[in-house]
Amino acid sequence: MASPARAQQAPTLPDTARVSREQALRVLHAAADALGGRDAVAGARGWELRQRGTVRNAWQQARSPADTTAANPSAVRVVLDLAGRRALRETDSGAPGGIRFNFLTVFDTAGARQVDLLRWRTGTDVARGTAAQARASLAGLERLLPHTAVRQGL
Repeated sequence: MASPARAQQAPTLPDTARVSREQALRVLHAAADALGGRDAVAGARGWELRQRGTVRNAWQQARSPADTTAANPSAVRVVLDLAGRRALRETDSGAPGGIRFNFLTVFDTAGARQVDLLRWRTGTDVARGTAAQARASLAGLERLLPHTAVRQGL
């Protein structure tokens, strides 16, 4: 009489999710230490970022067909208030032919609102975004600088 076949046991695999989580926590805590400690990171109140530069637009926005790129001035200002869970972003950019765009967008947990400060593209209309869109934008802004990115991770 033949002996019953032994059930083959699957090889034991490492818990890669657990290992990955543990490694991520080590990196996160090391980053917090490098940024002044957990209390310093948790106490971050927000930030203001201003940037000026030149944007290269697509070929179809060039001044002439021979010029395949257009270099235009651009500025952005972003203010993030972590305690208030709100932010604002102001963009000011140009396009060939003296065209200028200047928009202000504010975000909070209730939603987003955008206005055309020059009243040229959208007049006095207020463009509105949903609360979910605004919260996603706030979370993204928190990841721009190391202190607030680590704060979000903790």
